[in-house]
Amino acid sequence: MKVLIADDHPIIRLGIKKMLLEAYGDIEEIVEVNNCNDLQEIAVTHEIDLIITEIILAERNAMLFVKEIKNKKPKMPILVISNFPPDSYSIRLLRIGISAYLTKDCEPSEIIKAIAQIRKDKRYMTDAIIEVISNTLQPEHNHLYENLSEEEIEIFRMLISGKTALEISNRLMIKKGTVNFKKKKIKSKLNVQTNFELLKYAISNNIAINNYN
Repeated sequence: MKVLIADDHPIIRLGIKKMLLEAYGDIEEIVEVNNCNDLQEIAVTHEIDLIITEIILAERNAMLFVKEIKNKKPKMPILVISNFPPDSYSIRLLRIGISAYLTKDCEPSEIIKAIAQIRKDKRYMTDAIIEVISNTLQPEHNHLYENLSEEEIEIFRMLISGKTALEISNRLMIKKGTVNFKKKKIKSKLNVQTNFELLKYAISNNIAINNYN
């Protein structure tokens, strides 16, 4: 089994690597990366049997890259182990086609159980994920956030963290005018008028706010 571990914290990569080597005798190779570009490049160009990744890598949202990987390799098993609670990203990632979503406060045994299911070509669902899915089926659930594209979500999260349009354009390597256009679309989709209302929406809907330094 060849595994790709993507996390921007070396201690996390080391811990997952040690756990895998202790649990499985058929590990042939473990590749480690710490950013989204390397994640996508190695996943697409190398023979990988399992990807284990965080969703925020080097302050970039990896969702766009995960989606691209699944587009090019639809059967690629992807296990997300994240700092963010399930209601932040899990539904959208499951729609993209990931195999499981765990949080970093889970027990190591749950990661092993998840991988066991994944190796049988099955998804692994925690009770927390099942609850999130159940909540999305309730009539009162706010679906507006789900209407945002992956790029709009990344811009939205940067806006609520206090980044300016220029800072966002520099980070995402897109034009400032494009950021402003996307910002208007985001506000329209979320039915808000100001950046303060964007922040209020995020807090009201328990959307995690990233610390973009």
